[in-house]
Amino acid sequence: MKLGFSPADSILRLSMLQGDVLSLFMWEMQKPPQGPVGLVDWRLAGLISRHILSGWISGKSGESVLVPLPGGPGASKMLLTGLGPVREFNQQVFIKSLDCAWKYFNDHKCFNIILDLPGRSGNVIDAACAMEWFLSDFLDRRNIRQDITVLAGGEDEKEMQEVYAKYNRQQAVKG
Repeated sequence: MKLGFSPADSILRLSMLQGDVLSLFMWEMQKPPQGPVGLVDWRLAGLISRHILSGWISGKSGESVLVPLPGGPGASKMLLTGLGPVREFNQQVFIKSLDCAWKYFNDHKCFNIILDLPGRSGNVIDAACAMEWFLSDFLDRRNIRQDITVLAGGEDEKEMQEVYAKYNRQQAVKG
């Protein structure tokens, strides 16, 4: 497994990332979509917003919807995983949503994942906390084989890389 970072502050940057699937998370009934989901919605001329309005996509906890990303470089599909209501977000929801996404990745043999960590849209949890939960409470307890590009730029990327470096040092000591 390789772990890298890339900013997702524009649709151009997001569409240039190479991967089997773009994995994004959204809050229940978030209208309009924000963060990377909002950028992709814009690229798809409001397709995600229309699906939210029709009820096909709700963002409820445990919901996963596969959306094709036609044309151009980058991932050819996006997996949208629901987080439920923002007020109910916690570490358990974080892990449950990643488990839901990883079931799809494993079932469909996705080896190169572009990932926006759950809870980062709207800064519900800070970058360092999200990375700590991802490494300690998710990766440590699973046999992850995929290469992962985490969407983070600027100060968020710096914080996540510091947490990742500390994690790697701890893993080296463990042997």
